[in-house]
Amino acid sequence: MPLSRGDQTPSESVNWEPCSPLTSVVSVPAPSSNTSDHSTPIQQLLPLSETSQGSLTLNLQPEPSSADVAESGDDRIDEGNVSGLLRIPETWRKPLSFISKHEKITITQRAINFASAFQSSLAHNQASSLESAFALYDRLCGHEGNKLRHIGRSSNIYGLYQDIFSAITGIHGYCAYDNPSLITSSMKIWAIIGDGNDQYWNLVRSNQKYAYREHDRYGYYDQIHLKMQPSGESAMAGGLFAFSSSCNVGSIDSYRTVQFMTLSCYLAECTGVMKYKDTAILSANCVTKWMLDSATMLIKHCQIDAKTAEEASGAILSSHLTGIAIEGFTVLSRVTGDESWGTLAIDMAVAAMKYEGWHDSNGILTVGCDEDASTNTDVKAFKGLLNRGLLVAYQRNRSNKQFCALVRSYINVQVGSSVPYDLHISCIPILNHIQCNALLELSCFQSSYGPDWRGPYVGPYIYAQMAAIDTLVAAIGVHD
Repeated sequence: MPLSRGDQTPSESVNWEPCSPLTSVVSVPAPSSNTSDHSTPIQQLLPLSETSQGSLTLNLQPEPSSADVAESGDDRIDEGNVSGLLRIPETWRKPLSFISKHEKITITQRAINFASAFQSSLAHNQASSLESAFALYDRLCGHEGNKLRHIGRSSNIYGLYQDIFSAITGIHGYCAYDNPSLITSSMKIWAIIGDGNDQYWNLVRSNQKYAYREHDRYGYYDQIHLKMQPSGESAMAGGLFAFSSSCNVGSIDSYRTVQFMTLSCYLAECTGVMKYKDTAILSANCVTKWMLDSATMLIKHCQIDAKTAEEASGAILSSHLTGIAIEGFTVLSRVTGDESWGTLAIDMAVAAMKYEGWHDSNGILTVGCDEDASTNTDVKAFKGLLNRGLLVAYQRNRSNKQFCALVRSYINVQVGSSVPYDLHISCIPILNHIQCNALLELSCFQSSYGPDWRGPYVGPYIYAQMAAIDTLVAAIGVHD
């Protein structure tokens, strides 16, 4: 049976643990989550002065000196003692933040209000991921302002058993709202795949030699021989296998394997059930062996032929799969007590934040920016999942001050340094010296955010809003 996450009180301050309270906001009322704030057609965005959202007080502070490397006095790092990999690059654009947590919370809630009006246009896996962000936001803020938004659609999404995102959404909802039905749904989805009952995707077990699929109603089935190791174990144990459209051809898919690994890690932590832990380890080993690019320490979006163990052409490094894997490995470290998984997660996080292929020299994440802005793709919609993974790694590694300072600076680069506009009037910067950045300066209009965080703003697009919300939520979580 699922474990209770316990009673949550606003004054508690503990590490990120899915079955226990999270660091909460003290004496901060929940911003309005009334969807009527953005109920007008997407082409007719009202100025914020015409909404009922209220206003914020600008938190203007002088330009920080180059010697400052973190907001919190407890987290100031002596640059002379920071190892090279954990050093904050000098080329990063405005890595300091002077936005209060209250301001970040209000900005994020308004972004959520805007997104919820157009959420139905998202694909099911994207909608599930967005609802995870709603739950994470509520949990970080210590309230349940978006509970109905999360639970309202989840029951419909849970019917799509191939959508592992919806199962992960159930975990985050369970942790935020202490609703056992959500984690029960997640366990059902896991069982469909993990126990071999799904008609498309199945978990490869350690001693599994063959994969089968029913071919027609007369009982004929497809069968392929899986690649085996000399020891007699399946070479790709822990991976998620599926047949292609052709008979006797199938592959292991990194997209679903990484998700399933992370789902298994969370279920192992929340329930203590051994089969989830064993599967999490099995899938994690599969990910590190076949899907982790050793040269970059990033996850590939790839297909592995189940018979030959050869990688199909067209594999690319994936920012969102890297973020999901960081999340999973971080949780797995606590589940198993094996610190090597946590070390791997940190190494991957540092590599991802500094990978030149995903960033300009100023540190702004550019994934998907070379694609047509009007087209919704997972690459663009899910790019905020990298920042979600960084949030989980940050929350569970608070004693690692150098790593936390690097993550906080990176998120600041993506979001902003201080409120760049009077939220009661407009979204246009009102003073040249106000610190601002990326989402809050270069790629926003009112509470809508564009797909290219370098600017200029283009939109509105719901997939871009989804990526921005994950990043804004991360900014709340790394604010100490």
